[in-house]
Amino acid sequence: MPLRDDYLTRMVEKLAGITARIRSSIAERQFLAGHRQAGDAFQQLLGLNAETVALLSHRDMMKIFGGGGKRDRGRCIVLAELLKLKGDLQRAQGETAQSVSFYRKSLDVFLEILLEDGEMRVEPYPRKVADLVELLGEYELPDSSKAALFRYYETTGEYGKAEDVLFDRLEAGAGMRDVVDEGIAFYRRLLEKAESELRSGNLPPAEIREGLSRLENYSK
Repeated sequence: MPLRDDYLTRMVEKLAGITARIRSSIAERQFLAGHRQAGDAFQQLLGLNAETVALLSHRDMMKIFGGGGKRDRGRCIVLAELLKLKGDLQRAQGETAQSVSFYRKSLDVFLEILLEDGEMRVEPYPRKVADLVELLGEYELPDSSKAALFRYYETTGEYGKAEDVLFDRLEAGAGMRDVVDEGIAFYRRLLEKAESELRSGNLPPAEIREGLSRLENYSK
C-alpha cells in the first residue's frame, strides 16, 4: 500500500501541516498569506515557483518528476494536493477562472497517477478525485481530461459513471470516430464480466447491450 512507503508518508505528513495553515488562512480570509504559504510549499517540497505552476500544464510539471516507472509519485501526489489548495484559495476569492484551471490540473495529475499505479487507488485518493469532479461539475473539461476520467472509472469498476463520461464526450463531438471505437471496445469488455460486477458498477447487461447497439449504429 502506498502509505507504507516511508518517503511518501513523510511527504504527506509535511503536506498536512501546510494544508492546515492554508485552510486557516482561507477561513480567516487572509488570502495573501495563503498564497504565500502555497508558494513556499511549491518551492520547498517540489522546487517549483508560482509562475511555473500557473503557466505549465499538469503534464509538463509531472515531467519534472520523471516519467513512466521512474516517476516520483510522491512528489506528483503533493503536486496534485497543492494545486487543489491553490484552486481553493482562488475560489474563496471569487476568482472562478483561476480556480477552475488549478482544479483541472489537480484532477489531471491525480488521474494520471492513479491510472499508472494501482496501489495508489486507495483512500484518500479516490475521494479526492470525486471531490474535484464535483467541484468541476458545472464546467466543461477538455477531452483529454474526460478520456482519463473515462478510463479511471472503468478501472475502478464505476461503469455507469464511465458510460456517462463516454456519452458526454460524444455529445461534445470530440474525435467522434475514435470515441465511438473506444466506447464499442468498452462495452464489449464489460459483456465479458459477471452480471453481479456490472450491477455493482451501476451498469446492468441490458443497458450495456443498448449502449453498444447505439454506438454500432453511430459507426455505420
